[in-house]
Amino acid sequence: MRAANFPASLSLYGLCGIIWLYQGNFRQLFSDIKHYLAPL
Repeated sequence: MRAANFPASLSLYGLCGIIWLYQGNFRQLFSDIKHYLAPL
C-alpha cells in the first residue's frame, strides 16, 4: 500500500513546495501558471 501512495504523496509535496516558495499571491501564481501553459 505504501508504494501505491508514493505518486500521490510526491505530487502533493511538490505542489506544497511550489506554493510555499512562490513569491507573490495566489492570483499571481495562477496567472503565471496559465501564462506558462498557454503555448501548450
